[in-house]
Amino acid sequence: MAAKDYYEILGVPKNASDKDIKQAYRKLARKYHPDVNPEDKQAEEKFKQISEAYEVLSNGEKRQQYDHFGADWEAVNRGQAQHQEGGFPGGFGQQGPGGGGFSDIFETFLGGFGGQPRSSRTPPSDIEQIIELTLEDAFNGVTRTLVLSSEDACPTCKGAGAVAGTNAQICATCGGSGRMRDRGFFGMNAACPTCGGAGQTNVQMCNQCRGVGQVESSRRVEVKAPAGISEGQRIRISGQGVAGSDGRRGDLYLRVRLKTHATFERKESDLYIDVPVSYTDAILGAQSDVPTLTGKVSMRVLPGTQSGQVYKLGGQGMSTLRGGRGDLYARIKITVPKQITARERELLTELAKSKE
Repeated sequence: MAAKDYYEILGVPKNASDKDIKQAYRKLARKYHPDVNPEDKQAEEKFKQISEAYEVLSNGEKRQQYDHFGADWEAVNRGQAQHQEGGFPGGFGQQGPGGGGFSDIFETFLGGFGGQPRSSRTPPSDIEQIIELTLEDAFNGVTRTLVLSSEDACPTCKGAGAVAGTNAQICATCGGSGRMRDRGFFGMNAACPTCGGAGQTNVQMCNQCRGVGQVESSRRVEVKAPAGISEGQRIRISGQGVAGSDGRRGDLYLRVRLKTHATFERKESDLYIDVPVSYTDAILGAQSDVPTLTGKVSMRVLPGTQSGQVYKLGGQGMSTLRGGRGDLYARIKITVPKQITARERELLTELAKSKE
């Protein structure tokens, strides 16, 4: 066992944080759990290896010994126990059989402080995600059905990581802290030899979550975005967040991201649009059809209109959350043809001469 590369087994670098190690273990434990892979001996062996690796790397003392001594770290542990039993001064702290076994996993997942189980310290939590909407969605309002995936408290153990009814007790040796000061060679804050660092005794690991306290779940949620909603605003859906140990859920927050529109530019409740107008219509004046989000409307282009001039169409902009609509601003873009007929050229030449 000691010759195995625990970092490689969990797929993490040697400088991985405790959080990275825990996340890697959770992911692999779900994948190779015997309940997920019944009668698969390879998966069972893989699960044993990742549990073994996590047991060492999740424990600060064991990980330091493993990093320092490599494959010989367990021999150091045995020497530590023998040194203490032999009564040498400055000996190592006494260790329980097997160095704590899965108790180190419970130290991480159950808390191990004050003898409080995980269930008393896992409140509901909120989820925040991005929801993309078109301008038309924001104008009309829209209902979407989303599929949410989250890690919720295990329904079997209620997030405790241990089997309910095992009557876990606060460890009398460490008072529930899970740690004991070791005055031996390493001088570390070592795991309690009685509870193995769990802070509790008589703890049986939950088979469904394998001590993690959480399981991944997915559900369909119907979301309504009201007409007039804007970029960056949040939609709150009560009770659709991550479930805590008591079964209560936090909230889901959806932050709105509006897609860029090909025609309209939005500024709060107003819309802006470029309207092409021929040079003759700009000179003489004309009626021009202007697109809106509810269809085209007719706009009077006055004689002598200049390029860049803006016309306001009241009440043709965006819907607002308070009801009603903003305005639409049409920016005139005068167009000049690249090719003209001989007759057009003749008339324009006469016009130019008349201006001399």
